Amino acid sequence: MVADAELWLRSHGFNPKDLVDLRKPRRSERATWVTTTAMYEACALGALSVCQYLFNVGADGDVRTRSDKGQSPMLVACWHGHLDVAKWLFDHGAAEDVTAPDQDGWHPMLGAARGGHLAVASWLLASGAATDLRRANGLGRTPMHAACQEGHLHVARWLFASGARGDLAAKDNFGRTPLLFGSTRGSHLGVATWLVLMGAARGDERRVLCRDVADIAFRASLRVALVGAVAARDTFAGTVLLFLGATREVGRDARAEAEGSSQQKLTAPPAPAALPACALAALRGHEGSLLPLIADFCGVVRGESLRNAREAARCLGAILAEADCAKPAADSACARPGASPGNGRTSPGWVL
Repeated sequence: MVADAELWLRSHGFNPKDLVDLRKPRRSERATWVTTTAMYEACALGALSVCQYLFNVGADGDVRTRSDKGQSPMLVACWHGHLDVAKWLFDHGAAEDVTAPDQDGWHPMLGAARGGHLAVASWLLASGAATDLRRANGLGRTPMHAACQEGHLHVARWLFASGARGDLAAKDNFGRTPLLFGSTRGSHLGVATWLVLMGAARGDERRVLCRDVADIAFRASLRVALVGAVAARDTFAGTVLLFLGATREVGRDARAEAEGSSQQKLTAPPAPAALPACALAALRGHEGSLLPLIADFCGVVRGESLRNAREAARCLGAILAEADCAKPAADSACARPGASPGNGRTSPGWVL
């Protein structure tokens, strides 16, 4: 272990036998281009054994030594998702740094959210960083902004459930919202869809969607995703209700047959038809309480999310239709006889 740590230090330009050299700040190309110590660089790169080696040879004071940009080893470890290093720092004198920001206001929770490191964010919350769930940096960006900007839907959902619900439509210092960040890249469609379902455009859908979803192609994709969510809910509801209706009929017939067989000899075997036709038969009488749970388990939108999806899809449809109508006559679908206004693509035939 010692030999491996020394080899690592040599490969990164440090003399493992010279404590002064190990603690001397230097410009690092590997550790985010900052001037820092060997301890900081080991934390940034997740080299826990090197951190332990440095601590044992006399560089223990560097667990809180910051870079020239004010970044602590704890911040950079959380930013890069090195949970084992972060926990070790916490246990070896850097517990206060779980909430310490750098000179630009970036703190460990914000860095973990931007990196998509849910395990680190959960640990920070349990370690005293609860107030950082909604804490913005110098640009006004919260962890919700950071997670949505990088497309980390799992982190955005966790932030929402953990207390950052109010940041769904929060604006940074430049007026940018999580929905705007989530709509800037095609790969973040899932994030944008989730934000709309959760109410990021609620109240003034047209203004919000026109402002935050500027790309026409992304608007079309977002509308398709929202209409698909509504269609999936309708299919779910229709299928479950159909099966419930069928099990009622089968159950009624089975009871009648069982009652008829009871008039025969007591030694007669029970009628096979008396068994439930399917597992959904157990839901009879409990639909109101169980069906919402099943819908949530299956990821089916309902309630306010369903309303948000319908309203936003209608609004996006109108915006796309107006964009087509505003095109020159030669290109506009509105100018062609028999064509219906839309987004210039084949209509999927969905009606909301």
